[in-house]
Amino acid sequence: MKRNSVFRSSAPVAKTEARQKLSLYKSPPTEELTLDEFETFTVDRLRVLRAIESFKTRGLPAGEFSKRVEEVCNRFLPLRSYEGAAEDLRKDQFSHWLLRLAHCKTEDRRTWFLHMESTLFRHRISKLSGAELRIFMQENELNYEEVAEDEKESLRDALLPLISSKQRGSGITFEKMQYFKLPFTEALQEIARRSVFLKRGKAYVPLEMFVGIITARFRTMLSRSMAMGAGGFGYAAADPRIGPLVNNIDKQYVGRSYGLQNRTSANGIAPEDIDGLA
Repeated sequence: MKRNSVFRSSAPVAKTEARQKLSLYKSPPTEELTLDEFETFTVDRLRVLRAIESFKTRGLPAGEFSKRVEEVCNRFLPLRSYEGAAEDLRKDQFSHWLLRLAHCKTEDRRTWFLHMESTLFRHRISKLSGAELRIFMQENELNYEEVAEDEKESLRDALLPLISSKQRGSGITFEKMQYFKLPFTEALQEIARRSVFLKRGKAYVPLEMFVGIITARFRTMLSRSMAMGAGGFGYAAADPRIGPLVNNIDKQYVGRSYGLQNRTSANGIAPEDIDGLA
């Protein structure tokens, strides 16, 4: 084992096949990780999650919120498609699992991590291209299918009303909208709200709703995993190499809050934040 290493690998994270930009984090990585990487990875992801918390607290409009989250992700936790992609994936995997472990200690920690990670996941999946989304579904064995253009056109009268007024106001047309079909059992809440189209056991949903359904699935998986993993917290906390960071993650100083930089008033609150804080 290398000096100062925390984990050792028999199956390292692939560094040549970095196609997938988003993960459901089903299995923890087993590659070797140094103590320096441990601290850097956890602190950088913590910066992102705390910035998300700050943006949500300030009640930013959806467009501004997405822009700010993208900026902080690009700075501390990027997921590039080409050069540096393998390193980004490695950091993303380790930082998620390390923080997941550190936040298993108490219910408050689990709830906070679950909420922030789900928000980060939703932001990321909404940014995927069509090809990247197909890769994500294929590699995570999700039984979902994009509606082909010819079928979409044949169902125009049924699918068009599914586009929300908000989306129409932002210029989204039927021709631009992606639709997906999935087993109706995975869209029961949406069916109860009469916000999907049903045909032969499949629920047809627009992209925005589809992203919400996948995010809900991710949140459920993560919640169950953290509840089961709470018992393993003690082992990590007892390790003298990583115990102090794991035990005190909620007190970890990560520098000045990224979400509060460049504020214009003496108290760190800009005029555009007043409505959200009122």
